[in-house]
Amino acid sequence: MDDERRRDQWFWKSVAELKQLVEEAGLGDRLRHFNDVLIGHETPDGYGDPVLTDVTIDGRTCDVYHTDKKPTDTYHRIFIHIKE
Repeated sequence: MDDERRRDQWFWKSVAELKQLVEEAGLGDRLRHFNDVLIGHETPDGYGDPVLTDVTIDGRTCDVYHTDKKPTDTYHRIFIHIKE
């Protein structure tokens, strides 16, 4: 399968599959706990600044945003902004 078709399939992946891509990229230890993953080509509203910038996930350059900024936050969601 060519890279273009494989990359388009990110939008069809389950949360578990997306979490696995994050782990395979070695980013699991660099993020607070999360149990939900959203992805998109636009920066997300309401997430503030990215917690990781210009990281490579599955060969793609991304920024990662997290809803949890303070110790009392419990949203547990990340947003992967696909930059390419």
